[in-house]
Amino acid sequence: MNKDRIEEIKKLCERATPGKWDFERISHENGEFSYEINDYSERLIAVYEHNYDKPMMAKFDAVLMFEASTIIPELITALENGKEEIKRLQHIVDWHEKAEPVENGRGK
Repeated sequence: MNKDRIEEIKKLCERATPGKWDFERISHENGEFSYEINDYSERLIAVYEHNYDKPMMAKFDAVLMFEASTIIPELITALENGKEEIKRLQHIVDWHEKAEPVENGRGK
């Protein structure tokens, strides 16, 4: 994932309704149900209808959408932190590779 793609995803997260969201299963009178995702001010963000062929898939799709509001920013932060740690460690490796070899505790 390149830097431009990461920036694009960060902008999408910044423009979306801030998480953490609320997730609720809604039962309807006809026996069907849907999953609603709201922010905590009760503003509707998404409705995911029950899928008759794979009923649990509807739930897991809704849960993934629900969790994405916090998971995606957390993953981006972890990725950026990991890249910074790699840079830091690479400087150490470079320094050691350039250092003068030591024999018996003394330089050559």
